[in-house]
Amino acid sequence: MDPKENPGGGGDGGGGPAPPRPDCVKCFDALWFCYSPYYQLQNYYRHGEFDNCFGKWGDLVDCLWLKTRRAAEAEEILAAREKARPHIWTYRTVDEASDNWLRMYGHLVGLGGEDGGGLVRVITPPSAAAAAAAVPRPATFPGLAAAATAAVPRPPPFTGAGAGAAPPPSKSGGS
Repeated sequence: MDPKENPGGGGDGGGGPAPPRPDCVKCFDALWFCYSPYYQLQNYYRHGEFDNCFGKWGDLVDCLWLKTRRAAEAEEILAAREKARPHIWTYRTVDEASDNWLRMYGHLVGLGGEDGGGLVRVITPPSAAAAAAAVPRPATFPGLAAAATAAVPRPPPFTGAGAGAAPPPSKSGGS
């Protein structure tokens, strides 16, 4: 009989493909890579210590343990683990997100306290009357204020003959 004509899938009489089993080769590869000098030096650079690879050993042993269980039992265990795992995102409403953002980063915007401390401050430009009444502050660097206001003479633009010609040869006594 041609496999294309068999509507039941495999010859086992089941209604579809077998459920996926844990792939322990991936766990073994991760454990093997964990002991490589590349990974160990990278981990030392990032975290300041070498990895003892206990987590990779646990994953491999867990995978091998699941392989020894019946398919239905392994599916139940994997489904229970997936449900117990927390979701990567925390869903919030707009108000909850705003409150959380201000709680975490409000001190950076200057909203964190009465002293106005923060890395960023919202500054509104003063009105024209307030700017006219403002008292000039002394310069932080006294010489800088004088240098900034002093007229710097500029050299005249070069417009002589030969502006596009090559420079004259040097008279350095060489041949």
